Amino acid sequence: MTPEFSQKITDKLTQHQMSVDKIKEILKEEGLFFSDDSVKNIAHGLMIHKEMGEQSFKDPFFIYGSTAKGTAGTEPKIQEIQYWKDVQFLGSTFRIYGTSDLDIRCISEKPESLFEGLTRLKGSLFQSNLRPADIRIESYEDVRKNITRQDTSSFYRRVLLLNSPIFLSGGKVLNSFATIGRDFLVQDDLDYEREIGEVKNLVRSRLEGIPSVFLLAHELATRYPNLYSENNLIADNFQRTHSFKISFSLRESSLIPVQVSGEEEIEEYVNLLEQNPSTPFKDLKRKK
Repeated sequence: MTPEFSQKITDKLTQHQMSVDKIKEILKEEGLFFSDDSVKNIAHGLMIHKEMGEQSFKDPFFIYGSTAKGTAGTEPKIQEIQYWKDVQFLGSTFRIYGTSDLDIRCISEKPESLFEGLTRLKGSLFQSNLRPADIRIESYEDVRKNITRQDTSSFYRRVLLLNSPIFLSGGKVLNSFATIGRDFLVQDDLDYEREIGEVKNLVRSRLEGIPSVFLLAHELATRYPNLYSENNLIADNFQRTHSFKISFSLRESSLIPVQVSGEEEIEEYVNLLEQNPSTPFKDLKRKK
């Protein structure tokens, strides 16, 4: 999806108040086929954007996920529970949990103020009959640091250069960040994208007929040295922990880091996940 093609879709989607059916029709006309959940996420993103002021709201606001292939939500979502002892990664349990969806992200010079504004809207937006998505908000400074880092792969280089987000506003700023990122693109970024696909294929093959699968850190790091490198794991978890996030739904993230005391506690979680394949992880923690 080229920037011009992405802009064409954005222009169509932001022209009028769109129904879910109309959004699906527009995407289909452009050769993009999203699941019902993903189309609803786009509709919800448009609704939030409108509530925030639409024309006056200039912060970069974008939807991303499997938009490059136009296949978001057409396959089961894999949830990964990562086990950590302090800063040592010990392994992960994987399970099929819902369907893949799209994510919404915003970049702001004043992320705390934007977070407060979205929080004030949460009550009215949460009443929507759409199945809403979460929004993560990051500062310009953090995005600049991320897109120019060289010690590991960069989330923003991968999203802006190797995927195709749908920009609802702030396209010029996002394109400027993409231009900066192009000068810093490294093989690790490409390897990360490739390894994501490979680990999903491996996990899906192992999940046939069983509710969950546990893989040790050593196996993951050996098979996927970029995705499960210590630098990358810590960087990803730091970013996830320290950026603002507002949740409009009860859905859980596809990646949940959890602190454990050791192997015995991991075994407890592994058994609980096997016995309760459809239970939200936060509820399992309460059972433990």
